[in-house]
Amino acid sequence: RRVVEVRAELPGREVWLVLRRSLGEDPELKTYLSMAPSDTPHTELVRIAGMRWPVETAIEDGKDGLGMDEYMVRSWIGWHHHMTECILAHHFLVRVQKRLNKEAPALTVPQARLLIASVLPLKQLDPQEAIRRIRFIQKQNHAAYLSHRKRTIERLDGL
Repeated sequence: RRVVEVRAELPGREVWLVLRRSLGEDPELKTYLSMAPSDTPHTELVRIAGMRWPVETAIEDGKDGLGMDEYMVRSWIGWHHHMTECILAHHFLVRVQKRLNKEAPALTVPQARLLIASVLPLKQLDPQEAIRRIRFIQKQNHAAYLSHRKRTIERLDGL
């Protein structure tokens, strides 16, 4: 049904109100507002309203297996880079899942991730290489600390 949305007790634009009721013993009513054009077919509104579950599943897959919720960044650019990498990794796994659909029709995205992880050769690190990498990371962290400290002191001196 087309309705007029209300924001802060003021009339707004005309939108679609989509109502969905479950058919179980305990019927549950879901409501959605859509800004789709007024000539959008009802079947398309119903299809889009049902897309919530796949989107939530994709986000859950990203958090559980791809580290989408494990970002440790201090800037929007870093956050966007991390999210972009997670979304690209998820896209890759979905493509693997679709490509193997005939051979493994029930393959899930987490199972595709495990499949890729099991077939990729693992690089063995020797202790010297591990120590070199740790020292490199520590040097980077220390340089970042010094830079942050210098900027903080300069800012405080200006007060």
